[in-house]
Amino acid sequence: RMDQFDILKTIHPLLKLAPEKVALLHEAESVLDWYSRLYIGKEPQRWHLFLYMLTKSGKHPVVSEVLDRFDLAQRGKTEFMRLREALRQAQIKLPRWQKDDLSMSGLYAILSKIPVEGILILMALYHDDELTKHLSHFLTRLHQEQPDITGEVLKAIDVPAAPLYGKILAPVLEAQLDGTAA
Repeated sequence: RMDQFDILKTIHPLLKLAPEKVALLHEAESVLDWYSRLYIGKEPQRWHLFLYMLTKSGKHPVVSEVLDRFDLAQRGKTEFMRLREALRQAQIKLPRWQKDDLSMSGLYAILSKIPVEGILILMALYHDDELTKHLSHFLTRLHQEQPDITGEVLKAIDVPAAPLYGKILAPVLEAQLDGTAA
């Protein structure tokens, strides 16, 4: 309805609906419906998905301008722009992973720093059943994985603290994800 009255375009020309944007918005709604039926994790910030779809084609300064028009708090603006950058990076890395790797640890490395909204956006953007299956697997299982051993175990066997723990635990988690842990 907002588009029918040119309200979106009045807020910013980038927001004008086109058939491609309408299709993306429907995809976002579909993915959100799917996720809500899972009853897992935290509730995603739905507005991130819809605003991303509306501004997907915009360059950084233009999207920043749109966010200013919405009078978002600096924290919300920063969070959204970080999400856009994380998605840009993931969209570069995922096709390479799909072509050359397909390891669960590789998928985890690409997606582990992206919030749930970002994974849902990726699911809405990709129309590749195999990749969507992997993204779904990440959301429903992989993102919750933790190494079988902990820093407490390492401390108990007198391994020196902090930086060394990460060097030990990261390969353990990688082996677990790939099913090669003994």
